[in-house]
Amino acid sequence: MASDFSPADSLSFSWKDSSSQPLQDSRQYPLLEQNGVNVGFSEIRVTAEDWEKKKPYQCTVTHPALSGDKTVILEKPDPPSVPTNKPCLDLTLKSPRVIELFINNKAVLDCIISGRDKGAVEQAEVTWKVDHAVTTVNVNTASGAWGLKGRFVRNSTLTLSGTSSKGTIIECQVQQKGGSPISETLTIGQERQSPPTVSIAIPADLNKMTDIMLACLVTDFSPSEIYVAWQVENGGYEAGITGEPVATGEKFSVTSLLKVSKVNWNKSTTYSCIARHGSQEQQKVPAIKTVNKKTEKPRVPTPEQDHLDTCNCNEEVPHKDEYNSLWNTAFSFIILFLTSLTILGFNIYHTHLKVHRHFIFFGRHFYPKKDAAVNGG
Repeated sequence: MASDFSPADSLSFSWKDSSSQPLQDSRQYPLLEQNGVNVGFSEIRVTAEDWEKKKPYQCTVTHPALSGDKTVILEKPDPPSVPTNKPCLDLTLKSPRVIELFINNKAVLDCIISGRDKGAVEQAEVTWKVDHAVTTVNVNTASGAWGLKGRFVRNSTLTLSGTSSKGTIIECQVQQKGGSPISETLTIGQERQSPPTVSIAIPADLNKMTDIMLACLVTDFSPSEIYVAWQVENGGYEAGITGEPVATGEKFSVTSLLKVSKVNWNKSTTYSCIARHGSQEQQKVPAIKTVNKKTEKPRVPTPEQDHLDTCNCNEEVPHKDEYNSLWNTAFSFIILFLTSLTILGFNIYHTHLKVHRHFIFFGRHFYPKKDAAVNGG
């Protein structure tokens, strides 16, 4: 086809085969005019065998407006490439578990494989690399997959020493059966990190209470991975009831509750809320806030008091509205939690949980005690 030429009656077509021999079995159609533009057509008939062999054909156009003849080469086009589909598996490499760093001084990383095809998830081959070198040491990969929200999930873990892992480049690579490998990489400790600030709220009126719910508010930390525990006097770590971290701008906050008896509170038993975060070096003391009846009057903290209670004295005092919002969130959480207990008639008892296990209660996490028995996995 030739278009947009003038004069209209001076256009001609000619055809040649792959050997540059003229082809006679061609046809030139009468000129057409479309929207003031001249259009000319020509066709050639070839055998199916030659076409399938991708033999080239030359079409030459001659017209006075051209400085010379114009030739194009025609042959059977290649089939359109099949678009690359999204891998049937998804891969997530998570930062080290903060609870393991805190309790066991180990960096435990999770590589999570998920997909809709259970067989594909279970047959995928997992390879770990540490600083670009393949490792099989301290690698634990589940053989089976379990269902989760319409998908199947399988986990592989790599365990490193917590004291020597900072700056280490970790890669988790998964080879899909019959597909291309997929991988994710992270550098331990590379993320922009902000340490947490810890405050504790005590109910304003304790006179009519037989049990007291202490609320620990942990704020201003980044990234979101954090482990919050409670300690009674100098005993082992207790779980409390800890919510999921909530984003506040580029930083996060989380609330943890601890139910204590009025009798123990009146004995001036000391309660500590401890927050361990990846921004803290293992050798350093985690962010901690300690209260008892003698040192703390029952109160709803003000922003100014909160600042005095925090562990990080170098940071500026947060804006009043921001703190009010965070404390409102904390106390709303307490009210909702207590209401749920009343309606369902549950009594919460603190139990010694096994390390590495956690249970979900109303969307909240129960974490293990430090002195509990070890049950790997």
